[in-house]
Amino acid sequence: MWIKKHPPSTLPDLKLQQLTINSSENPVTGGSISPDGKYLAYADTKGLHVKLMGSDESQSIPPPEGLTKNSVTWEILSTAWFPDSKRFVANAHPASENPSAWSSQTSSIWLVPVQGSGSRKLRDNAIAWSVSPDGSFISFGANKGKLGEREIWLMAPSGQQARKLFDTDENGTIGAALWSPDGQRMIYSRTDDSGDTLVSRDLKSRALTTLLHPSDLKNVTDLAWLPDGRLMYAIREPQAVGDTCNYWTLRVDARTGKTIEQPRRLTNWSGFCLYSTSVTKDGKRLAFQEWTNHGTSYMADLEEGGTRIFNPIHFTLNEGDDAVSDWSADSKAVIVTQNRADYYSLYKQSLNADTQEPIVASAAGGLLEEATVSPDGQWVILQVWPTTGGETIQLMRVPITGGTPQLIFPMREWSSSACARPPSTLCAVGEQTSDHKQMIITSFDPIKGRGTELVRLDLSPSYETIRHNLLWNISPDGTRLAVAPGPEGPIQIRSLRNQQTRVIRAKDLDNMRWLQWSADGNGLFVSNITNSGSELLHVDLKGKAKLLWRSNSDRCAGVPSPDGRHLAIYDWKLSANMWMMENF
Repeated sequence: MWIKKHPPSTLPDLKLQQLTINSSENPVTGGSISPDGKYLAYADTKGLHVKLMGSDESQSIPPPEGLTKNSVTWEILSTAWFPDSKRFVANAHPASENPSAWSSQTSSIWLVPVQGSGSRKLRDNAIAWSVSPDGSFISFGANKGKLGEREIWLMAPSGQQARKLFDTDENGTIGAALWSPDGQRMIYSRTDDSGDTLVSRDLKSRALTTLLHPSDLKNVTDLAWLPDGRLMYAIREPQAVGDTCNYWTLRVDARTGKTIEQPRRLTNWSGFCLYSTSVTKDGKRLAFQEWTNHGTSYMADLEEGGTRIFNPIHFTLNEGDDAVSDWSADSKAVIVTQNRADYYSLYKQSLNADTQEPIVASAAGGLLEEATVSPDGQWVILQVWPTTGGETIQLMRVPITGGTPQLIFPMREWSSSACARPPSTLCAVGEQTSDHKQMIITSFDPIKGRGTELVRLDLSPSYETIRHNLLWNISPDGTRLAVAPGPEGPIQIRSLRNQQTRVIRAKDLDNMRWLQWSADGNGLFVSNITNSGSELLHVDLKGKAKLLWRSNSDRCAGVPSPDGRHLAIYDWKLSANMWMMENF
């Protein structure tokens, strides 16, 4: 009798169906299923689309007059639809802006009909979050502060009758406002010094209830409130290999907003993560974005002084985020880094071999950000980010023949390191000051540690709000530094011998993410963010830029061989499509 009353907890027999089949060159960025289940509205790099469910029929939504796919990036909300399933809400963001920087400051809200053209702007300087269950209100964020949106507002579907609902002070953020199924309550995230908290609030009494504390919300990637009262949220598995997320459910009392049962795992998937969760009005079908990303490496030949590449081929023959970080002094082998969940590996691989020689077979508790060969060729300098978090990066050394990594000294987060080529013996680290207003470049010895300060540079104000990798590098002969105060440039060439500075201003080079000297010291390999991804360019010391590689992501970089004959290219690939789940 006890067994009959207490059956074992098992995962449901889920039914899955893929809804879109976009390639990694055109990943789906988000989507939402209509309340009646007839349509899927989704966005990709080409624009907005509506798919008729149960068929291959889909239509592209014409952009409003004055907007093109090259000038704007569209965002579909998971709760974008009105109850009639005839229209939905979308956000328009500047195409030049990275998604991580999206905010009300530069965004606008649009009402989009399913049939035909006629998209209409509802509001500027706002970012929409959700449509109420009865379709009478749209929640949106406004008044961006230092950390994000500071106010939740409501407006009518016409864009009129806007009124502020909740707010927070300058030291916090508030957002991602969603309605309960009955429309009487709202859940939203609140950020302060303690972290991110998910709260529930009654719209009449304003009574506040905490649903998920910062420790619970740390790995949550998405959430939705189902019609049956369950709160469904996706959690990233911290110990899994690669991108792995799973759905969990938490039942919430619609009247009090409090949880009434313990969290329950719904899926047991691996190899991808989840986002943009939406559900039909009857609660029987759920659509979500399945996404995964990984780094992959290519090897190309260089000619014409590094201004042209040819014969690019995949190198390491896998796509598990393996990266060529540096070269041996004779240009016959490369140093390959591998990051796997909460540990890293380091290998040496010859250009004409498929097998790898382990330098560090497996080191738990951290991920590799950089690996650089010391000028004497005896050590590999590692920059390790601890998976336990914090703001400290460990600069370590390991014999190039293999061994156990040893700490040289700790550095602040977003710091970086570099070394010159022999006969120079110079290695250095670039670090931000605590207020993010300056970069200090300091020499170091792999055995003795820190040395003298080489350069101090005022940083762009963008470093105070959005963290970037520092832009600097040592010339191969160790006599010059290439530095930039921020992503917008300009690049400065500073002599370490006479302190003279040469300024390089290259056209359209205004969102840099990576600097690397060419082998001959007569130019730089620069990664620059574009409207559609990023580009890898060769920039000579006069500012003339030549395109070498184009990526659809915001991460690509190039590391030349010491003899200048080859270029190792790191590229980041994103695969993302919409799926539908039933029987959940």
